[in-house]
Amino acid sequence: MYEIETDHWWFRSLHELVISSLKNQNLDSLSILDAGCGTGRLMVQMQNLGKITGFDFRETALSYCQKRQLKNVKKTDLNTWKPNENEFDFIVSLDVISDQGIKDDKLLLKKFYTSLKPGGKLILHMPAFPILKRSHDKAATIRKRYLKNGIVSIANQIGFSNNQVEYRLSFAFPLFFLLRLYELVFRKHEKDRSDLYALPSFANNFLLRVSQLENFLICRGWSFPFGTSLFSILQKT
Repeated sequence: MYEIETDHWWFRSLHELVISSLKNQNLDSLSILDAGCGTGRLMVQMQNLGKITGFDFRETALSYCQKRQLKNVKKTDLNTWKPNENEFDFIVSLDVISDQGIKDDKLLLKKFYTSLKPGGKLILHMPAFPILKRSHDKAATIRKRYLKNGIVSIANQIGFSNNQVEYRLSFAFPLFFLLRLYELVFRKHEKDRSDLYALPSFANNFLLRVSQLENFLICRGWSFPFGTSLFSILQKT
């Protein structure tokens, strides 16, 4: 991740969508938690938006955050985290509640709700459609893929409102589905491997432009019926 996420289309497009969502707010300075901050690249990009705090339970991740000279990063296991009430304006958590290391995704969402200030928002990203589950998921420690209705239901039960839950990377869905079928037929016994690796520049640039166009449409209220991921903005009442 540390080596490729600065240029890789998947990371860049996701981070740009998060930043666009944060910049649309009417607050002068935000208190933001990056829950599962990884190597800290998104934290670097959010630094001029307010006070940024990062949580991750892995020493390796924290070491890369230190390389980026990030200060407010804490070793925290979200399973045992005891949140302070009404602490953050925003919590950003990208592909975390779906991770194998999370024991109870609904409980974690309740913790996020507690930690948000009234009117605060949770930005979530997670893999979508269980039918797309394949070797990449095991290699990337993805425990679960979600459907839009499931996230909306859980969010409403917890108390979130004014929710935006949208599929993204819809253009990649057919390709991922074909890869799923290919693996079922031809690669049953091969070693699990992630899709996240460096691509030739022409392919990377093409996928980045397409995903940036989709980001533009999502920010303007377009809704796609399917996608490889879910992007959600949930507000605390």
